[in-house]
Amino acid sequence: DMERVSLGCRVTLNRDGKKQEFTLVTSLDADPEKKKISVESPIGKALIGKKVGEKIVVSTPDAKCDCEILSIGVAPENGG
Repeated sequence: DMERVSLGCRVTLNRDGKKQEFTLVTSLDADPEKKKISVESPIGKALIGKKVGEKIVVSTPDAKCDCEILSIGVAPENGG
């Protein structure tokens, strides 16, 4: 497991009581349907540099949601 969230990480979140997994990628590689989110996106920006157990609040155009980081790992395509 990794210490902090960075580019290329797979992050598991508890988002308003639901478990969600994302891989953080560059804006060129972003593909929400494949759970790849840009580090430039609101959630990407909020996650960078955070550690497991930290809570973040993400503001999107639609809503604000509370997220807790459950785990940080290496994405499969990056050797994880």
